[in-house]
Amino acid sequence: MAPDEVRFEWTDNSVGEEGFLVESRPAGEREFRVVAMVDPDVTSHGLVLLPGERVAEFRVRSYRFGPASTVVRRTTGIS
Repeated sequence: MAPDEVRFEWTDNSVGEEGFLVESRPAGEREFRVVAMVDPDVTSHGLVLLPGERVAEFRVRSYRFGPASTVVRRTTGIS
């Protein structure tokens, strides 16, 4: 992997999800934003980081069309 890439892996405990959202919150920001959408039953995803995402908090959560799901995993990364 290149220095500006990160790979996320998670366990799929969801039932009936439409897919997964990978979200990022750069240092100093209040809100997470979606940086990738992944198909259902997928349990990993690679992401090339933008300069503002190298010091950021990331989370992955499943989604369905309807109310928001709970966060699967949250981590902080420094590239």
